[in-house]
Amino acid sequence: MIDRRKRKVAVVVTITMFLVASFVATQIDYQDLSDRIASSRFEPSAEIVTLGNQLDLTEKGQRVLYASSPVIAGRETFNDNCTNGGDEHVNVLGCYHDKKIFVFAIDNEQVAGIKEVTLAHELLHAVWSRLGQSERAKLGELLNHVYSMNEKLADKIQYYDVSERDNELHSIIGTEVRDLPDELERHYAKYFKNRASIVATYDGYSEVFDALKRESEELSEQMRVLEQAVFDLKTEYEERWDTLSAEITDFNQRANTGAFVSESAFRSERAVLEQKTNELNNLYTTINQKIDEYNGLVEKYNAVSVHLTELANSISSTAPPVEF
Repeated sequence: MIDRRKRKVAVVVTITMFLVASFVATQIDYQDLSDRIASSRFEPSAEIVTLGNQLDLTEKGQRVLYASSPVIAGRETFNDNCTNGGDEHVNVLGCYHDKKIFVFAIDNEQVAGIKEVTLAHELLHAVWSRLGQSERAKLGELLNHVYSMNEKLADKIQYYDVSERDNELHSIIGTEVRDLPDELERHYAKYFKNRASIVATYDGYSEVFDALKRESEELSEQMRVLEQAVFDLKTEYEERWDTLSAEITDFNQRANTGAFVSESAFRSERAVLEQKTNELNNLYTTINQKIDEYNGLVEKYNAVSVHLTELANSISSTAPPVEF
């Protein structure tokens, strides 16, 4: 015989559990709702539309982007909103400030794609600001693992405060590192349909800087080697000249005093001195040729340095404007 009272309690418990489950299932993602409303009200510029299309964003990625009111900002607007705290080592190309994305208006074809990648970088800062603490902590472990395996990232991250490191790694790794663990790829895939193309764009304009730096370093090393060679040759020349001068003085003194026993002995010794003089003159010519070669390298090095400086200034909002 069934106890009706127990049965009623069981039914009540089941219904209660169902109601709780229904409540959990229908909870609202207020951040996503807010992004939907903000993005629907935002009117992007033609350039933002173009850059967004080039980034090949997912629906969610574009929603977060437009909800962040992105703008390609001129020098004055950019500097009013984006600062680097006076750290001269960090060249600020964009920022996520006051829940808005600012990208510096760089117009230099030598670094084509830099605005596109910067926009993606700042978009990921906007994404990070929307993540909960537990998700940040989980991603932080993955990001720091990638960081520990990539020496190039150390130079980029060293100037950031420790409290901002995971946030910065999240943007840098997402736009600049090609091969990532599957879990990180799945995370970035929520916002980018083709993250690899963003990294390829980054590699493209970064190579412009890297090539100039390599050329500068190679020229500097060639100059160092050549400078040492000139120094060694000049030392050798001076030592041989001192010796030869003494030999010539001795020869002339003996010739003037009739010390030579025969004309042939005189001619023979004079021929040796003339040969040494010719060799020393050839050494002098070689030294001058190497000095000319060194000066040529200096000209090339200076030209590369000027080009590198102009290129760096062209993407700096605080440097004097550069015409290209």
